[in-house]
Amino acid sequence: MTLTDQNTNDFRSEVERRLDEFESTITQRLDDLERRLPPIPRKVVTLGRAGADRIGATTGDIARDVGRQLSRVTTVAGHAVNTSVGQTRSAFDRTAKAARDNTNEAVGQARAQTSRSGRAAERGAVALLDDAARAVEPSDGSPAALDEWTKAELYDRAQELDIPGRSTMDKRELIDAIHSS
Repeated sequence: MTLTDQNTNDFRSEVERRLDEFESTITQRLDDLERRLPPIPRKVVTLGRAGADRIGATTGDIARDVGRQLSRVTTVAGHAVNTSVGQTRSAFDRTAKAARDNTNEAVGQARAQTSRSGRAAERGAVALLDDAARAVEPSDGSPAALDEWTKAELYDRAQELDIPGRSTMDKRELIDAIHSS
């Protein structure tokens, strides 16, 4: 039983108790008055009591109806509050999940980009070291120079260094561009 249900029950009990007290008091006073009256006024009082009993019963019925309606309103309000709280929690959970998912996606994309950049840097470093090794230790024992490379080798190196316009360059231009980079 919720606090609101308890309050409704307390209210209903208090109304019923007061109605019972009122009815008891009126009944005692009317009984005393009726005993002291002659027959005709006694009949008038009896008729009045019947009206009062009817009014009391109607008042009790009304009080019970009000109590039931108050209980229904309280129940509906409780359900509305519970629904609102549930919807708020659900919206918060969905928002938090979306934020978490978006954050995870952004972190994943950053990791992937970092990984791609690292691989590209590694390829560039390997190519540079390979070029340095060829320049320092030629296979025939004589000092290697870019002049000894084929145009295809120079073009590949220019491609690794991402030299613009390399496709239209001749061998001398490729050598100069590689030296400049």
